[in-house]
Amino acid sequence: MRSRRAGAGGPTPARRASHAYGNGLGRARSLVVLGVCLGAVTGLLLHVRTSLDGTRAHYLHEHKDAHLGRGSGTAAELLRAMEARLTTRGEDLKELHGDLHRRQVEARHAAAVASLSDSYVSHRNESNEAFLKRVSVGSPADAIAPTLNALSTVSQPFHPDPFSDYRGCQPQLIPTEPSDDVFRRGRRTDEIAPDDHNPWPINCKGSELLCELLTEVAINREVLVAVANSRAPGLHGFLENIHKVGISNFLVVTLDQQLTDTLAKEGIPHYFRPNSASGNHKVSAQKFGIIKEFVSVGCSVLLTDTDVVYLQNPFPYLYRDSDIESMSDGFDASSAHGFVEQLDDPTLPLARFRARTTRLSALNSGLWYVKATEASLRLMKVMEYRMDTEPDLWDQAGYNMELFFPAHDEHLTAGCTVRVLDPLCFLNSKVMFRHIRPKEKEYAQHLPIAMHANYHTDKAAKMKQVAEYYHGNRDSEVFVKCRDGCQVG
Repeated sequence: MRSRRAGAGGPTPARRASHAYGNGLGRARSLVVLGVCLGAVTGLLLHVRTSLDGTRAHYLHEHKDAHLGRGSGTAAELLRAMEARLTTRGEDLKELHGDLHRRQVEARHAAAVASLSDSYVSHRNESNEAFLKRVSVGSPADAIAPTLNALSTVSQPFHPDPFSDYRGCQPQLIPTEPSDDVFRRGRRTDEIAPDDHNPWPINCKGSELLCELLTEVAINREVLVAVANSRAPGLHGFLENIHKVGISNFLVVTLDQQLTDTLAKEGIPHYFRPNSASGNHKVSAQKFGIIKEFVSVGCSVLLTDTDVVYLQNPFPYLYRDSDIESMSDGFDASSAHGFVEQLDDPTLPLARFRARTTRLSALNSGLWYVKATEASLRLMKVMEYRMDTEPDLWDQAGYNMELFFPAHDEHLTAGCTVRVLDPLCFLNSKVMFRHIRPKEKEYAQHLPIAMHANYHTDKAAKMKQVAEYYHGNRDSEVFVKCRDGCQVG
């Protein structure tokens, strides 16, 4: 009984040792588990810290010690410290986001200033402030102010803007002789028949009739040429206008027998090239093969559509320093002469505005001068081939692509140099009716060379109005019946 009471009343020394061992082992296991948990939590928190630091290390460096929670004795204290630190860093990230937005705005403004300061970029037809507001949509007004101040030091384009610096239609021939002034020296063109080459025309085998005609009609080895058939609209008025202005080195390339007979009776020089093409674009597509024949015998051509009204003889106003001189579809300095435009790629943070492209209105194939050079001849051959093999190609589109698109892969270029004719002297009808007509007093002494009625459908009416206005006493009443395209804007 004593032994049972002893056993029941308390543990024996052996049991006490066993319990002590078991309790110690349990505590050790608990500590190990706690240590593992703390290690996992600490590792996770350190991973979060590393990620945040890696994202914005330069921005958070000064705060890393303030919120580290060093010396924390328990996991709870460490978690509280890290929670406070993460809250602070969230605020830092918001501030960083705002800073990034400000930098993007500054980059956009800097690019705008760079574009305006480019000596080859004409100012758009708007104020600097309006331009900057347009490229900075959504930006606060005070963000634009520094850039506006910087614009006061931006240099202006060195080439003149005919729309703001009107000089009249009096071009100066650019000398081709050697000069130290690279901006006033033209490139020597590779003429097929140089001025000192005689006899002229040359290469007449197979083109005897053309050479004979050019001998009689051409002046200084140049002619004004229209390509037409008997269905050409407004042809009679066009021919009357040519006679009134006194352009004697003029001939019509006729495509059908009916027009050939009509011109023969009227004594108008013509060259018969029979072709069944009908419609404006189909007839226009024949130009290149026809002009190739003129250029190959050494004759330069000022090619004209029949919806062009001439107000002066155009030949004295050509520069002749380029292979091609052409009127433009442009209606202000930037669209006629070209400008550099920024591209926006939002996927590139601070570099999103660095890419640029050049923009230029199409040259108009209704009035252009083709100098008889090897490069021009190559252009005519290429365009003749393309018009024959690409039935959906518009002649004006192909003409511009061959002049301005670079060589690539197997595709070569003709290598023509290009001059844009003065848009206030060789007018398109948009410039005439949207720019000049609303400013009659400003242009009271202005006499254009020619106007192409290319923007309007009532071509005959527009041609008649312009001819009556400039050939008469400049009575604006002739424009009263103008229906479409006469509004300013």
